[in-house]
Amino acid sequence: GFMTPSVPFAERWKIIMKEKKSLVKNSIFNMIYQMLNVVFPLLTSVYVSHILLDTGVGKVAYAQNIASYFVTLAPLGVLSYGVKEIAISGNNTEKRNKRFTELFIINFISTTIFTFAYYLIVSQINIFKGNEMLLYVCGIQIVLNYINVDWLYQGLEEYGYITLRSFFVKIFSFLLLFVMVRTKQDYINYAWITCIATGGNNIFNVIYMRRYVKFDFKGLSFMRHIGPELVLTGNVLLSNLYSKVDVTMLGFLKGDAETGYYSNAFKITNIIMCLCAAITSTFLPRLSYYYEHDQKRFMQLVNQGTKYILFLTIPAMVGLAMISNLIVPGLFGEAFRPAATTVIVLTPLIIIKGVGSLACYQVAISSGNEKKQMIAYIVGAALNVSLNALLIPRFAENGAAIASVAAELFINVIIFAQIRKMIKLRISWRFLGSTIISTLIMFFLLKGLLCLNISNALIKSGLCILVAGMEYIIVNALLKNDVIYEGIQFIKTKVKK
Repeated sequence: GFMTPSVPFAERWKIIMKEKKSLVKNSIFNMIYQMLNVVFPLLTSVYVSHILLDTGVGKVAYAQNIASYFVTLAPLGVLSYGVKEIAISGNNTEKRNKRFTELFIINFISTTIFTFAYYLIVSQINIFKGNEMLLYVCGIQIVLNYINVDWLYQGLEEYGYITLRSFFVKIFSFLLLFVMVRTKQDYINYAWITCIATGGNNIFNVIYMRRYVKFDFKGLSFMRHIGPELVLTGNVLLSNLYSKVDVTMLGFLKGDAETGYYSNAFKITNIIMCLCAAITSTFLPRLSYYYEHDQKRFMQLVNQGTKYILFLTIPAMVGLAMISNLIVPGLFGEAFRPAATTVIVLTPLIIIKGVGSLACYQVAISSGNEKKQMIAYIVGAALNVSLNALLIPRFAENGAAIASVAAELFINVIIFAQIRKMIKLRISWRFLGSTIISTLIMFFLLKGLLCLNISNALIKSGLCILVAGMEYIIVNALLKNDVIYEGIQFIKTKVKK
């Protein structure tokens, strides 16, 4: 077989790459997929915010938040660990089938445990009295994890299929929204639809997976997966504690309206975060393979990805902060205007999460250093809970936003400090200079555009985004920014072919 040491690495990689999609195509498909994942919740939020108002939105956000702890714990770390295991199996069908079967069974057992735990807690704890039906509906997403095999398709780099499937399911769900959510009493129907959006993806996944894997129950070995998965589960638990505790504590300490403000503010910020991170979030399978076989390419990919993320996140953070007072009431209505300030507070997450998702999270997992994340998550969770308890009573949704930004920054600094010896980031001053100069010009340009007398907030926001985006690209091209130059060279190569 070509995986034997006697065959040169270059030849083995050529054979594997015949079955792999290019990173560029993967990134494009993944950006579309991530856009669907954030635009669909945003569009549904725009519609339901006007129907359910701040209290109804807050009720559903709080119930989904409680269920989300169990949704993310139920896979027992398989969603990240599975991508790596499938990727390093290469095109060895027997190994892939065995690893898939082992991980599917582990996922089945853990999902059963967490589903039972969720419904028991919801039915027995007094603080949930009166909202049981909404919480039961939101819990269906935990049950749907039985057939969640997205990790298989990500490990195989099947981002084209993932994107197409997601598009059709979300269109169907969006149409259901207009039929089933008509009055402010229809908040439970809204919760049902979000479950359908998830469940549809998982059903398609199970039907389609026969093309790639089949169950193989001979000689299964579960123990070698348990250690890494328990570490990842601990990381997920702690990560959830610091990333979701904001909404949980807002619900307890304030009320439905404040929860609604924070929820919608986070959705807007999350759109930018996901789109900026999407260009590199497809790197995990390739990084896992490179780490095993080619350390030089591993480091090149980390550096290249970090550069792309900075190129996108720096102007995105500045731009969103400047137009937040336009875009929030324009999308959600005047009732949600307080969320505009929350958006401004949350914008540093765009850079922090963007760089951290690659330089910390993906590097740690692909190199087998999941344990090094644990300390960071423990400290981050404790910091976030403490800051929330201190700031939410006084600053409500903005206090939760400050806590979230501080915890995320602290976590990424700790992880990076632990793995810094593994990676040597080399970002040129020329690249940073051109990126910052073009962002400063964009800042002053937006200041002028915001003074224009345009009454429609969304039209004015769209004009700001279009003009600022064009300026940013043109100025960077004139300053010969690395990312623009590489993009032009790539297009030239494709045109010549």
